[in-house]
Amino acid sequence: MVETLTTCTASSRPGSPNDGDALFETDTNRIIVWDDNDSVWRVYNSDSIALNTLGTNELHYPLGLWSSASATHYISVSPEIHFDASIMDGADSANNPSDGGSVSSWGNRSGSSTSYTATQASAGSQPTWASSSNGSKPAVIFDGGDKLTLANEWTGAGDFTQITVSKSDHANKAVVTAEVGSAYASTVWWRYSGNTDDYFLGNRDAHRFETETFHMHTITRTGTTYDIRENGGSAINTATDSTTVKVGQIGNIYLEGHDGDISEILVFNSQLSNSNLSKIGDYIDAKYGLSTATFS
Repeated sequence: MVETLTTCTASSRPGSPNDGDALFETDTNRIIVWDDNDSVWRVYNSDSIALNTLGTNELHYPLGLWSSASATHYISVSPEIHFDASIMDGADSANNPSDGGSVSSWGNRSGSSTSYTATQASAGSQPTWASSSNGSKPAVIFDGGDKLTLANEWTGAGDFTQITVSKSDHANKAVVTAEVGSAYASTVWWRYSGNTDDYFLGNRDAHRFETETFHMHTITRTGTTYDIRENGGSAINTATDSTTVKVGQIGNIYLEGHDGDISEILVFNSQLSNSNLSKIGDYIDAKYGLSTATFS
């Protein structure tokens, strides 16, 4: 009798595995084994090299591509969404587009069982990929009219955290990392405006990021209270709103669009602790050569 492993994909791992469950991922050609002790999938390449011992400078978390609790940048909470321009298909950097090539798909590397792959079928609305943009690291470049749409809209009715590593190509381009409300729902939104008022919470006035260099932009929500931070530290703006957050697009909504580069987007369905936010900041600093302050 020949036994074979149960199959899945990186985005369809079982939600309630048993200790020792082993599966073969058909889209990545990797073997994954559930470790109940650490509540993580141990991930192995087909050549038997354990991925969880690699990626020392990568962000590690349960269910992710890298999940070693002993790693330098390890957080115990997995993001629902993690778009990383260094790993465009969400699985292997070897599959990245050619430099300057069009981006028709951006894969989620978080290991979530829900597919959040962002795609664009129309060539005229596809952003491009740069192999060296942010601290000599890759980025996806939007021209103001480009847009990627998630396969499934992410909805957050409770606490959440959203982080982007991005820049604008214009000083009056406001980088806004989450948009909610009826008119501007379903998007990761960067709004162009020459006005003094820009919004990130329905009709709530938000801090305007006027930056033409890469920063770590962070929004967290506890209950109905939102804090927004630029490059860590303490909140530079706070607002109150109970509207459900929806993330369904990257780069454009209606007549507004992002003109600039995006290297990473992370979305969590919880408010991360300042400790975990600082660990992500350390990871981003090491990767992109930024200077993110300790979150407080």
